[in-house]
Amino acid sequence: MNCPNCGGGSIRRSRLRWSDTAFLVFLLLRPYRCRECYARFFRSVVRRRPRSLHEGVSP
Repeated sequence: MNCPNCGGGSIRRSRLRWSDTAFLVFLLLRPYRCRECYARFFRSVVRRRPRSLHEGVSP
């Protein structure tokens, strides 16, 4: 995962703030913070499954 602000790869989970709680629980988002530029951003808890090379290909 890279920071959307600076593109850095040093990311850590950030604490939930009281004002974020209801919003984040509803949308299944988690806060992260970049260790390089200190930007705070959110990512989905639900991960997308990568498409298989054989998925959708007819023999």
